[in-house]
Amino acid sequence: MSEPRDFGLYWAFADAVTHKFMVEEGAETMDLPGGRIITHRRDLEHPWPRSFRYRTEVFVGPEDPDAALGAARRQFGDRTEHVVNLFGVSESNRDQLADQLDYTVAWRNVVMERSLGIDEAGERATDVRPVETERDVVAVNLMGPDNPAAPAAISDPNLADFCIDDGGRAVAKGQVVVGLGRIAYVSDMYTAESHRRRGLGTAMMRELEAEAAARGAEQIILVPSLETRRNGFYERLGYRPALSMDVLIPAIAD
Repeated sequence: MSEPRDFGLYWAFADAVTHKFMVEEGAETMDLPGGRIITHRRDLEHPWPRSFRYRTEVFVGPEDPDAALGAARRQFGDRTEHVVNLFGVSESNRDQLADQLDYTVAWRNVVMERSLGIDEAGERATDVRPVETERDVVAVNLMGPDNPAAPAAISDPNLADFCIDDGGRAVAKGQVVVGLGRIAYVSDMYTAESHRRRGLGTAMMRELEAEAAARGAEQIILVPSLETRRNGFYERLGYRPALSMDVLIPAIAD
């Protein structure tokens, strides 16, 4: 049985991701018992353990993962390539669910969290600025980030995008989803390869945290990349693992 706190973290994550994709790309959503389906407007790439393109991903929380995952499998069967993000389930239960419903475990990640203090709202970075115009969006996307900035985010009150410039060009970007509750979500962080290991990521994170605190958030969550997990970047900033996240894909029939 999952702790009630896990429910809050999971739904904060699911609601933030849903809002982001609905605003930025017009994604469609459908609720499941204890879960949610997001259908994207564009193809996404899944790299491993097998490569395929998909538009649908499922979020399954810790309340009743059997029901949510079973509903997802019945919804798609063998017809649609999709990815399942499974939260707050032990490895043994995850493996049992995957075997029963013909999924393959791709990898395990974690949702990390950090508490925010009211005083952090005033700690604004001087070298970080908001992304406020479509011209800013174009400049940010010239970096070639993994997750491009979207013009639709500029006017949305719950999506706050920022960038750092060097010599007249954008070299780092970040986004935080705020205002959907007391938990904010860092949905994107990217630094151009030429400017890594210069402290820009730390400056960007402190700005995102300050923005979240200023909007009334008491906690902030994120899902680290493989690289940042390896080098302990977020741990050095005070984040700690809070909720497991497993990525499942449909198994290939023998």
